[in-house]
Amino acid sequence: MSHEFYQIMVGAPTMSVHSWKQLAIWSLEYSCLKEHQQEEALGYFKDAWKDFCKKVVDDYGDMFEFDDNTVKSFNVVKAAEKYKLELDKGDDKPWT
Repeated sequence: MSHEFYQIMVGAPTMSVHSWKQLAIWSLEYSCLKEHQQEEALGYFKDAWKDFCKKVVDDYGDMFEFDDNTVKSFNVVKAAEKYKLELDKGDDKPWT
């Protein structure tokens, strides 16, 4: 990973997971790889991305409240219980 790529990922407050995905795809599309290598790399990346998203949902999905497949709120209490964290007074309300 280049320094510039890293700076964008961690330094831009507007970067989202979708932005990271798009940046990774562009880095493959505009790489010096031959066309068949790009296709192979993009296929690998898409498979790895699906695995990553599934793992995130499997590991953290129970901490969120959903409404029609949209995140409604984050349940701080569930997160604290899962990771055995102590909550400060007043931190027991869901983040919305």
